[in-house]
Amino acid sequence: MFFRTGVVFCLVLASLRAAAINAVVSNTVFYLPDSVQSGKLLPYVETSWDIIPHTLHFRTTTDKKIVARVKTDILYTIGDSLIQQDHFTYTSPARTSVDEISSNKIIYLRRYFLPPGKIKMWLTFTDEFDSTNTYFATDSFVIAKPDDKPFFSKLQILDTFFESSDQNAFSKNDMEQIPLNGCFLDEGKKILHYYAELYHGKSLPADAALTQKVFLSKKEGESPFQFFEHTDSFVGQDVGVVMGSFDITSLGSGNYYLNALVENKYHQPLVTASLFFQRVNKHPSKEDTLRRVASDTSLEKINVLDMQKTFMAKFTTDQLRSMLRMMLPISDAIQTQAIQGFLDKPDELYSRYFIYNFFAALNAKEPAKAWRDYSEKVIKVNKSFRSPGKPGYLTDRGFYYLRYGAPTEIIPAENEPGALPYEIWRYNQITQTNGKIATNCVFLFYKQNPSVEDFRLLHSTVGGEPQNNNWRANLILNGDKSSTSNHRADEYLSTGR
Repeated sequence: MFFRTGVVFCLVLASLRAAAINAVVSNTVFYLPDSVQSGKLLPYVETSWDIIPHTLHFRTTTDKKIVARVKTDILYTIGDSLIQQDHFTYTSPARTSVDEISSNKIIYLRRYFLPPGKIKMWLTFTDEFDSTNTYFATDSFVIAKPDDKPFFSKLQILDTFFESSDQNAFSKNDMEQIPLNGCFLDEGKKILHYYAELYHGKSLPADAALTQKVFLSKKEGESPFQFFEHTDSFVGQDVGVVMGSFDITSLGSGNYYLNALVENKYHQPLVTASLFFQRVNKHPSKEDTLRRVASDTSLEKINVLDMQKTFMAKFTTDQLRSMLRMMLPISDAIQTQAIQGFLDKPDELYSRYFIYNFFAALNAKEPAKAWRDYSEKVIKVNKSFRSPGKPGYLTDRGFYYLRYGAPTEIIPAENEPGALPYEIWRYNQITQTNGKIATNCVFLFYKQNPSVEDFRLLHSTVGGEPQNNNWRANLILNGDKSSTSNHRADEYLSTGR
């Protein structure tokens, strides 16, 4: 299906020559009442995607219409077992001009009944007019076994929805509901549409004056952000629909959560759900700007532009995932959560924007240089801290070297009697990812087994980093907790003396 959109980063189609298929894929799990067993629910997944038209080849039909054809192969597995597969070819709706094609995205959706478990999806698109033009994506998600207690489906952001009597892939609740693939709302999005389902709502006490709320927040579980909140009295149903919209014209750039809950009269949440999303809005209303505070975590200087004209254009999907992992050491808590979201649900286009804006925040004039400078540090770390089967930046020592730089002092102790091999890093001063300064910082790395090469972080004195006040019991062999004179670690760490 073609769907008209205001997304600003859809590029103008200068020709019908494609470079490489560019798509965004999403999976959302819902449940249907079992028609055989009363009160039981059957899980199914909505797999949806949109493809940027300029990345496909189009041909003119005999009646002078322009179409693309995409061969689609989808596999779902649990462990090594194939549980569902689908293979079909999709022909885009016929259009009469290049301009008409360039103003639309190609959007499609399929539904599959799958069993509970940890699901992995494998999806391949092949351009039938150029078999070398392909796209491959994987995604992992969990289908929970439905409980008898009330629970929400995953929250879903919609591109749009409208009443319709037509029956097609997007038909649901006597409407057409077009998913927004990827939790990213750019400046072209003035309205945030949301959808979720609440199951077993009838089991909640009907006389308890319950309230249903949907709201936006800056952090998960935090109170509503500004005036972005919808509140309704709660009416219990076997399958209840939670649906609505927020005008986000005044919502500035940043990281947010969409939240839904049912609470009692004491404001105690009984059922909750949250969804992380990003917003790019360089021109929020004046009133909104005045309300914002200096500690806001929003990304005020996010750039939205043609990725094909930036240093990001050359990287493959696998390279993007590696870059995201490389960025974890220098990411704050919000950025880390965003990166984990991209790694769990690969969205190639939005990953490129996130990475570009990350390094543009470090060097607005030359984001490519900011990436090159950082990648040189990664190369150095890979040489210094690599272990068998693991690049240096994925080791604990490599992670903290990238995060805090070279330590002031390194104290190796690989052959200390009565202890596992270990290494102490001491910093006179560090700047944490939240901007706070910490002094006299110590990191204790050790080998869990003398035969392995990789050092793991056992304990740190830095707030916000992993701390293990029982580090001595893990480090000292044969339960030797009394002798301290022969262990250098005790000179640097007071815990355990």
